[in-house]
Amino acid sequence: MPWAVAERLKVRLLSAGVCPPFLTYGALSSQGVFRFVISSEHSRRRLSEVVSVLSESGPLTG
Repeated sequence: MPWAVAERLKVRLLSAGVCPPFLTYGALSSQGVFRFVISSEHSRRRLSEVVSVLSESGPLTG
């Protein structure tokens, strides 16, 4: 995911109370990924909220 797209998504996630780290691999990587960690402590409602934020964000391309 390009940095500009990641920044827009990060704002939306943070406003929903979600804070996944954004990771890049390789020293010269111009793209990265969000890492979401899901555990048994997360409710279905909370997971649905995260899915809603992601789906409302539209296409995740530059």
